[in-house]
Amino acid sequence: MMEYSNLIQNMRDVDTKKGIVSFYFANFETPDSNGRLVTNGSMSRTINAGGNRLKHYKNHDNGIVLGKIIELGKDEKGAYAVSQLSKSDEGRNILIQYDEGLINEHSFGWQMLKSHKEGEIEVAEEVRIWEVSSMTGWGAHSETPMINLNSHQSELVKEFQAMSVVNKELLELLQNQDKKEIITILNDISARLPMTDKEYQASQQSEINEVISLINTKY
Repeated sequence: MMEYSNLIQNMRDVDTKKGIVSFYFANFETPDSNGRLVTNGSMSRTINAGGNRLKHYKNHDNGIVLGKIIELGKDEKGAYAVSQLSKSDEGRNILIQYDEGLINEHSFGWQMLKSHKEGEIEVAEEVRIWEVSSMTGWGAHSETPMINLNSHQSELVKEFQAMSVVNKELLELLQNQDKKEIITILNDISARLPMTDKEYQASQQSEINEVISLINTKY
């Protein structure tokens, strides 16, 4: 299941001349309100596998790309991103809001892959990062930082990732969903395929392309 986690008061730097912003999006020091703690080591695989391919969205809206992540890293405090903002209207406007101090919250879409319990706390051992977002529309949800994707998006991602071949079950799952949104999700998955395994990447990309072709043909 993909989830969102917000972090408040987390700016590292704003360069208005170059249009570059740097911010923390995950905290390694305290668990969220759902009792989940993202740890330093849990993000290593995503970061090492090419984190600079992640998208920088506005309010988790994959239709509003604010910039390109040019660096993804972590330190003892948390995980951070450096984004080269777009020269589009959205990119220029968000830079103004950064400069005026109006943006103080960031979030990231992530999926728990492996964890263990320490008392009441679920400690992440490995997570996958899907995207990072600048938050303007939701305000500071410090008490409820975890927000699930709507159910059909979560199921689409989960079911597709579990499949080794395109099959009838996947098409049935897609039948009643919005075609444009499905293709966006599949393209997002495609953009995050591991860069280190070329055969796996080519295989998965082929399946994604076949699904998109079938969706366009059937629906």
